[in-house]
Amino acid sequence: MNKKTLNRLGITLIILLGIASIYLIITSHLNSDDSNSSFQNLVPKSYDETNTSYTTDFSIIEDGLNDMGFLITQEYYFTQVEEYTKEKQIAFWTSKSSFTYSYDGVVEAGVDFSKIKVSVDDNNKVITITIPDSEVHTVTVDENSFKEYDSDNKFWNPIKPKDFNNAQKEFKENAKKNALSKGLLDKADTQAKTIIANFVSQLIDTNKYSLAFN
Repeated sequence: MNKKTLNRLGITLIILLGIASIYLIITSHLNSDDSNSSFQNLVPKSYDETNTSYTTDFSIIEDGLNDMGFLITQEYYFTQVEEYTKEKQIAFWTSKSSFTYSYDGVVEAGVDFSKIKVSVDDNNKVITITIPDSEVHTVTVDENSFKEYDSDNKFWNPIKPKDFNNAQKEFKENAKKNALSKGLLDKADTQAKTIIANFVSQLIDTNKYSLAFN
């Protein structure tokens, strides 16, 4: 087969491909209405985007919150200086020993989510969350942070290891009182409500239901 024949075959092939392309374009245009009709038949008749409805099993809200158990919602960190005094009556005089010390620690407060109750008012579209009061959960002292600043250890009334234990009990109680005086529980309540609101907003249509707390 010579070069001239090959050129003719190439031109013929190009023409045939062009004709085929034109045919496909025309056919596609003529059948566009049928194609649209066929696409419409694929859409479920029950679907109506103008009447979309949300169905929520509200019991999962309470179940989900209850599963969280006791949740720490606020922490109060401190470095506290205290003075421990020990008195001992000896005959007609009182012997007093004392030492001043400090610890670092944290007071944790939270809410027992397992006691949360959820009720729904469908008429007014209100979801009411009843939560228990927050409470102090733990007072933790960092033993490695202990510092002693001053001591007055009398010979007749020495400071003993058990006195350090008593001092730490007093220290924790004072730390708890300080945390409470600074609004620890109020902050714990507020944070708990924020957590609950964020959780509920993932489960319900907040445009239809409002949230209330008891």
